[in-house]
Amino acid sequence: MYFYLFNHCKIVKGTTQCALYDLDKNRYFAVPHSFSEFVEIYNGYEVDELFKIYDSEDHEALSEYLQFLKDMHLAIFCQNPNESFFAELKSEYRSPSRIHNALIEYHPSFDLKHLVSLLEKEGCRHVFFYSFESISVKNIIRILSSLNGSGIVSVQIMMRYTSLPLVFVYSHLAKKYSRFLKLILHHAPFDGGFLKYGQFEFHIECLKKKIKDNHTLYVISPQNFNANIQLYTESQNYNTFFHKKLIIDASGNIKSDLISSETYGNIHNINTLENILSNSELKKYWYVRKDDIQDCKDCECRYMCVDCRTPVNIDEVWHLPACPFNQYQ
Repeated sequence: MYFYLFNHCKIVKGTTQCALYDLDKNRYFAVPHSFSEFVEIYNGYEVDELFKIYDSEDHEALSEYLQFLKDMHLAIFCQNPNESFFAELKSEYRSPSRIHNALIEYHPSFDLKHLVSLLEKEGCRHVFFYSFESISVKNIIRILSSLNGSGIVSVQIMMRYTSLPLVFVYSHLAKKYSRFLKLILHHAPFDGGFLKYGQFEFHIECLKKKIKDNHTLYVISPQNFNANIQLYTESQNYNTFFHKKLIIDASGNIKSDLISSETYGNIHNINTLENILSNSELKKYWYVRKDDIQDCKDCECRYMCVDCRTPVNIDEVWHLPACPFNQYQ
């Protein structure tokens, strides 16, 4: 019997360990370097032959490796050798959109129809509104209604927690508006989720975390890792957070990142994003891959981590300091 690792399973090496990405099932496993070396060398070998190659004292570990691949459905076991199982997964990332998603600090003064129109013209598919304060139910309905009939397929909203009864009002909105993918409520008195559904574990998520500014907007955590084909292929050539993302602050200013004071236009004063998107300075972080960042390039999580922190170029070397997964700290 022969074994072949599925081509949608990728092993990414880190300094202290490796990660096995299952890009088909959106999951990953932490594995030791010895496992990575075993798969690299012996993928496609006959199982009985492996037990002849390995010393007897290593047979237990070998059996564990093979059983793990089988139990987790990470490899196919077949009676005859088949070179077709070595076919590489196409890693080319393609998207016709000039802007794929938008990160917007919500303000009630926004002309949402105008904003949606600007985004739609550039092929934007996903929108994330966030606020450090609460957004009224009326304004949430305004946001969701503005997307009706548009090409935007999903919207997520993050805001400050208000009260538990209102959470159930939000659950009604999540059922009514199909584009309403997720609501995240920070400053909540508890951590918990409601309405288990679809792509995300929960439609509505309450977080005790106090998100009070752009520096606390995102937490690097295994819970935020996504091992999927789109993110993996995008990460080979682009930054998985900044690439094709439009960032808009509460004043309507368009920015290259969350913390910079430099702006490239304002949504209240324009009818098209075309000229703004032609500015290379706006897109300066789009092409800074995790493989180009000193603090990320040897991390096994680098192809599934969407990190909103701004890369810093020091002496022609990109850095992302203070990462909990940084192997050098």
